[in-house]
Amino acid sequence: MSEERAKVLIVAHDPSIRGTLSKTCAKLGLEVEMAKDGLRAILRAKRNPPQLLILEHRPPDTDAFNVCEHLLEPMRHGPEVIILTERRDLEAANRCGSLGVHCVPKGPETWTRLRPIFVDALGIGRDAVASLRPPRGHQTDPLSDDRARNRVLIVDDDLDLAKALARRLEKCGAVTFTAPDGLAGYRLALKERPDVIISDNVMANGSGHYMNWRLKSTEATKHIPVIVITGHRMDEDGYDPEKLDAPDHPGPVRYFHKPLDLDALLTETSHHCAIHYTPFDALHSAPS
Repeated sequence: MSEERAKVLIVAHDPSIRGTLSKTCAKLGLEVEMAKDGLRAILRAKRNPPQLLILEHRPPDTDAFNVCEHLLEPMRHGPEVIILTERRDLEAANRCGSLGVHCVPKGPETWTRLRPIFVDALGIGRDAVASLRPPRGHQTDPLSDDRARNRVLIVDDDLDLAKALARRLEKCGAVTFTAPDGLAGYRLALKERPDVIISDNVMANGSGHYMNWRLKSTEATKHIPVIVITGHRMDEDGYDPEKLDAPDHPGPVRYFHKPLDLDALLTETSHHCAIHYTPFDALHSAPS
């Protein structure tokens, strides 16, 4: 009878992170399961309990912590847990401490911090994990990528509004790109890989809904959050734009109706990328 392999469950919204971790764990001889959301993670952990649970956390989403609380509370001898967070995420670090789980920030030291956890949690020899890193052939490592994560794509056929919004975001530390419609926005997103997209909904050459569908249908862009600005509660065909989501192509993370609440928009944007914003900054500088 072959020796049972240690089990690892990887839970990440970002497919590149799931892929990198799963291939690396497989090279160590581990049995790997993956899930892209909390509900699937809980179901799979109960069906096939792992020795190690790796969860990606993206603020302000609390899915990773909900999974921890659900699995660790009733299980006295539950899995060892690693939560991967954005750098400088102090709130996540404090919450990890209260739950008694490992908090590992994404950045240049990620793999160095993961190695001793693998040794202790899975009983793998130190020599085996000494070279723990992404498999060869990866041009970029999504865990060690240390770029600023402050790239914002603005898609709007109102060029004056797009420029004013871009100027305001740049004051908050963003690098901005603009596109005049959904088709151009999709193409620019493929090229520039923004961290978040702010888009008008009704545009002549490709609506916000069309762009979102194209983005979510493409592996390289499906993880990019989209924030929609709309002046219409109902579109020309009588559909509420907020009802146009499909189960296999999730819709925008947030809708904002015109006249635009800039405070709320910039606050939401700051949840998805590294811009420095407080509502007080925008009180006297909203675009007209």
